Amino acid sequence: MIKVCFFADEVSKDFDEAVRLGAEAGAEAVEIRGGLWGKSVTTIDEDDVKRMQDVLSKYEVQIACIGSPVGKCHYDREKEYETHLRYFDRMVELAHAFNTKVIRVFSFWKVSRDEG
Repeated sequence: MIKVCFFADEVSKDFDEAVRLGAEAGAEAVEIRGGLWGKSVTTIDEDDVKRMQDVLSKYEVQIACIGSPVGKCHYDREKEYETHLRYFDRMVELAHAFNTKVIRVFSFWKVSRDEG
């Protein structure tokens, strides 16, 4: 069965309000990336996760997907690449915390031949 899902940050920057409005519209699931009380999935901490879990429970909505930015960088730039590897590890932790099996990632950016 297909579940109606929405991007929380396209509804409101306040996660509680976004989930409430989505649930009122009939959505059963939400994709998170930003709009998490001024934070994104890369910056939320364990207190934020607990707060989000409480909101999800209150409105009986699930996380369908973790909308990560993983891979939106040049793979040959060591610091960027290492940051994204850390992001990925955190996204896996969040997927477990929110009981979802889906994490959106991107392919790394292609290095242009003009860049040398």
